[in-house]
Amino acid sequence: MTQSNTLVADSLASTREIGDRLARAIQSLLPLEFPLVICLDGNLGAGKTTFATSLGQALGVAGEDISSPTFSLQNVYQYKYGGRLHHINHFDFYRINDEDELFETGFEETVSRNELHIVEWASRFPECLPEGKFLVKIIAKGESERLFQFENLIKELDQVLESQLFS
Repeated sequence: MTQSNTLVADSLASTREIGDRLARAIQSLLPLEFPLVICLDGNLGAGKTTFATSLGQALGVAGEDISSPTFSLQNVYQYKYGGRLHHINHFDFYRINDEDELFETGFEETVSRNELHIVEWASRFPECLPEGKFLVKIIAKGESERLFQFENLIKELDQVLESQLFS
């Protein structure tokens, strides 16, 4: 089932609140029984890394540990929840030139794990993404206002998103 919704953030604080709400939805699913792929798209400066940082911090990753993987292509973060250690695999497709280069990073194997995966610039290689994914398009509407357009393609998320993120 596909679910689409839109949220507006008028400040950095409200962007963090959206990240907090999504984190609560994710926490209610832990330990994950499926790969949770969150695809972030938007123009340069739209706030993809800011949103990824907000989400990671809300899950318990130290903020200074979260950075854009633009040059490393992938960063891995750890957080504890429910007495267990969990991982976030944070990818950035911006500097990847083609599918071969993407697969050389181990993306296909990594993204198949039952972990949280955040992919910035996901629309550069949509055919390399799994069918089940949560799409987030961020549109800058001025200096601090952002429009978040969400499309869920993971049936296991429908109910939890409705109660935690969109309520």
